[in-house]
Amino acid sequence: MKSAVPPLIGLLLCTMLMSGCSRYYAHAQSNLGISVYEEENVTGLMTGFPVSPKKRVDLDSWMQSPQNRWAFQHVSELLPTAQVSRGSGPVARLRRQPIVLSVLTFEAADGSPMTVYDMLRGSYTDGFIVLRKGKIISEQYFNGMRPDTKHLAASLSEPLIGSVAGIAVMRGRLNPGTPVVEYIPELRASAFEDATVQQVLDMQVALPHTEGFSAFQGQWRKHLHAAGWQKDKSGKPGGNYALLKSLPKSGAHGEAFRYAPANTNALGWIVERTTNTHLPDAISRDIWSKLGAEHDAYITLDHYGTAFAAAGFCATLRDLARFGQMHLQDGFFYDRQIVPAEWIAGFRFGVDAPAGQSGRWATVFPGGSYRSHWYVTGNQHDAYFSTGMYGQHLWIDPKAKVVIVKLSSAPQPFDEKMALNTFRGFEAIADALMKH
Repeated sequence: MKSAVPPLIGLLLCTMLMSGCSRYYAHAQSNLGISVYEEENVTGLMTGFPVSPKKRVDLDSWMQSPQNRWAFQHVSELLPTAQVSRGSGPVARLRRQPIVLSVLTFEAADGSPMTVYDMLRGSYTDGFIVLRKGKIISEQYFNGMRPDTKHLAASLSEPLIGSVAGIAVMRGRLNPGTPVVEYIPELRASAFEDATVQQVLDMQVALPHTEGFSAFQGQWRKHLHAAGWQKDKSGKPGGNYALLKSLPKSGAHGEAFRYAPANTNALGWIVERTTNTHLPDAISRDIWSKLGAEHDAYITLDHYGTAFAAAGFCATLRDLARFGQMHLQDGFFYDRQIVPAEWIAGFRFGVDAPAGQSGRWATVFPGGSYRSHWYVTGNQHDAYFSTGMYGQHLWIDPKAKVVIVKLSSAPQPFDEKMALNTFRGFEAIADALMKH
């Protein structure tokens, strides 16, 4: 992807505002280079005592626009959740070296020039952070988000659950080549009956599938009902486990990439069964309590207390960046090996067909792959990433030693042009920082 990169402008504490943005202002918190953009309260959502019906956000509306602009930062006020403890250890401090990135210009999907600032504002960003060599060079907040706000990570939950599974594999508790039903006998007579754990990790399970995002939304809706994210008109919530047991097989396993939240939910169940630990506690024990995280995280629960592994994780921007930095450093962070380096090398370099198929981003990254709940770009920087509905992104660039996290509340669950511009912006940032 091409980029037009002007010289980066020194080490500054604040990212400059672009013209035409008089409705916003920025300030640096405690001289730490944190740019906080305050937005006028246009919608007035969830204000007043009591909140009027027109301003209320509830299960019927929280994933719609503009209600999601409030809801994604207040998920625990809408849904039952379980704490993912950071533990009792000290915080892993991230040093700062602020650099202006907002004026960095690259070529957008339509061929026009676009600045990083334009990309952030145009994609409904709530939080944006860039690490280079483990230092924070840019940290920006929009839409009322703050450094201690726990934001919905959506499908960024996937690599987290995949990493916990990888730890279980390296400890000998889980074998990727073993049939799923050896761990979860309850999934016999379902789509997972003769699938392997590796096929679950690679989203190669022959789950019901139809082409087109609108059709995918129909499948997604079943999971939202099961997870308690939306009201089930039947009035009989079945829960995450029950839905997995009901899914029929459609085709042969291992022949095609089929992105589906059912894979991650099944993986979460496998992790619980093999570790004999509730998923939120497994995440805390194996990863979150070892990152030196600043804050506890949390994950949403269905009506029966089962965690929504596929999309329910919520955390702060910096703590998600720590998770990314740990992967950039081959699983080593805060003076300890957290995720085995062999596991990370396995999905980055050990890909072969058919698990090497790049899935829904094949046209964007033709040399890419998907394995163990990560997308690998195959670009010149060997970048890999995770992306989630409504504009959540975690981008890791090993060559540039860059980690980027972008949390958003876009109007649509999936906007291909918006995602493509975001990818191009990330690549332009990594290219520029390598020259800095």
